Amino acid sequence: MKSILFPVLSLALITAAVGAATPEVPAPVLSGPAPAGAETNAPPATNAVAAVTNAVAVVTNGATAGKDLSAPAPASASKVKDPVAAELARMHEELDKLHADLMPADDFAVSGRMLFPKDAFWSDATGGEVQWRHWVGPVVGLALSAGFQSWSLQEGQYIINPEHETHPTLIGSATIVPIGVSAVFRRPSARDSFRVSAEIGLRYLMISSDAAMAFDYPNMFAQRTYLETSVDLDSRAVGLAAVEIGGPLGAGLEWFVNGGYQMDSGGGENWLFESIGNDFSGAVAGAGLRWTP
Repeated sequence: MKSILFPVLSLALITAAVGAATPEVPAPVLSGPAPAGAETNAPPATNAVAAVTNAVAVVTNGATAGKDLSAPAPASASKVKDPVAAELARMHEELDKLHADLMPADDFAVSGRMLFPKDAFWSDATGGEVQWRHWVGPVVGLALSAGFQSWSLQEGQYIINPEHETHPTLIGSATIVPIGVSAVFRRPSARDSFRVSAEIGLRYLMISSDAAMAFDYPNMFAQRTYLETSVDLDSRAVGLAAVEIGGPLGAGLEWFVNGGYQMDSGGGENWLFESIGNDFSGAVAGAGLRWTP
């Protein structure tokens, strides 16, 4: 009997020990709402992360409110400005400002003039001129001019008809006061040691003349007869084109030489159906000084 009970008790003890060591596996919940207090039972770390996420969302929404998010980002946000390019731009601005400061708005000139008349009735012409130039830009300007000229006639016998026994003699001269306005163009002076400019304009010639034709002959009674008739020279406008080259002499002072051509439309008959010295066209050359205040 004792031998039978011992194995039975041993088996019962082993079975009880194995049952106590095996953990209880809970049955899974496949569906159903979470308990009302489940959110409040979350770990503290999870609640902190959620709070930070909500704060970032609020700041982002406030910064982007009212802005067009489809617009391209500004250039400064996409890339940093090149410091070398910025320095070059600054240097160019300073050079442009310095160049503008070196370009005066006004200058004054005094020059002597020599003219080479086209009309053979004039032997020579000399004079002088003063000029004020106002520069409206680095290249373009306006000029006002006034001067004085003396034109000398080629005195001599004027033969109207070789068959005539008596021929008149041309005498006299003309005094001219030219007043003009011009457009002037120049190379910027800061870029070259030589000053180069061009002028296109008009001159109005106020002419005062004592030109005359004189007859000196013996009459039928062998008496000396002298007769003088005037040669009319009316005031008129002429066109002028000239080029000037100059250079600095000192502070605000320049020398210059110029050359050009003066074009007259040419007058008509001014003495006995003849045209006598009625053309003031010719080449012009001059030299002078220019002052820049």
